[in-house]
Amino acid sequence: MKFIFALTLSFLFLGCGNVSDKSHRAAPLTTLTVNVTGGAAATWPVKLALVWYRGGTETQSAGAVGTEEGPTVTQGPARLSFDIESLPPAAALITQPDGSHFAVGFLLAYRDGNKNGKLDITRAGALAVDTALSSPLSGNKQAYLVVYSDASSFIQSIPVPKGFTALHQSGANTAVPTTSVEVVVSPTAWNDTWICADESDYCKCHQEDSLFFYAQAGLNGTGAGSFSVIVNDCKGPRADASVYVNGMGIPYHANERDYEAMVGASGLVAGGNTLDVSLPGMNALGYASFKLEPLIITSPMDGQTVPSGTPLAVTWTDADPREVIGYCFSADNGPPCQVTGTSAVVSPVPSGPFHIIVSQDRPTLQFPSGSGLSLANRSEIALVGSP
Repeated sequence: MKFIFALTLSFLFLGCGNVSDKSHRAAPLTTLTVNVTGGAAATWPVKLALVWYRGGTETQSAGAVGTEEGPTVTQGPARLSFDIESLPPAAALITQPDGSHFAVGFLLAYRDGNKNGKLDITRAGALAVDTALSSPLSGNKQAYLVVYSDASSFIQSIPVPKGFTALHQSGANTAVPTTSVEVVVSPTAWNDTWICADESDYCKCHQEDSLFFYAQAGLNGTGAGSFSVIVNDCKGPRADASVYVNGMGIPYHANERDYEAMVGASGLVAGGNTLDVSLPGMNALGYASFKLEPLIITSPMDGQTVPSGTPLAVTWTDADPREVIGYCFSADNGPPCQVTGTSAVVSPVPSGPFHIIVSQDRPTLQFPSGSGLSLANRSEIALVGSP
């Protein structure tokens, strides 16, 4: 994980439900409002904590450096107050060009594994004793963060006042002030790098047999598709995993060190699909249900001859655009470009054979293990530019 501000900022909390308030030793510096949702019967109770992360840059680790405890939620959903009673630690401060400082933190739900009443940051080489049950990031690029600034300033063009501000990121580069923060509790554990002191090395905060995977899936305009999965532990890729898509085994490719297959329309269906990853002697590493719908270029038609030297309008349809951020449109005679609609123009059309490719730009689906699934439906046609 890298920061979400400079650290990728290119990304306050009243009551129903059952909440146990913390006792205050001093008047709070500010009070935030939080909505707690999700979870399952076996999840509750959960504790809330504000976690501050190390100040740095996009190339530096952003491990956790301090926490502030919040209330215990005995049953969700709940709407409650979170009092911030202290400033972020010095290690979290980032120096601005104007000499001011700011810090970035996230509100997390967690299970208090050792029952000591606080969130324990996992140190390098140690095993986690507490369990993160939420993530500040969600699959549709939503994020909630708490910013402290010691002066009125701008943080990556976002104006922030002196003191504490809650921000909501919606989309890749938009963050705006918000009056409430959402915490979605997972029934199972999240990737505990959120509570690692140093996460530049994923395995410093995990057991040697910790496992995670990253999968990519795509469905083209004909209904055929491709699937690839990389399975790793702390020592590198694993070749002994069992990977199934819709019950069909995906073979391991030693040269690519991944599991991959081309699957036809019967293999990746337009509706619901399932991915199951497991290893010998272990429970399933990850199980996901995902949906793919074909993306189809509607004009021009595949194989068509079009006049060269003139602009050519290209249109397409997407049966499932709900989670699509945009589209990547490319032709042989030009670089790929990002578009937000379902049309683009090739200008000028080259002479001779050329191809047009349109693919989706979708957010990665995150699983409780910290693994991810990237969906990238695409459509490609071959054309000929007449002399």
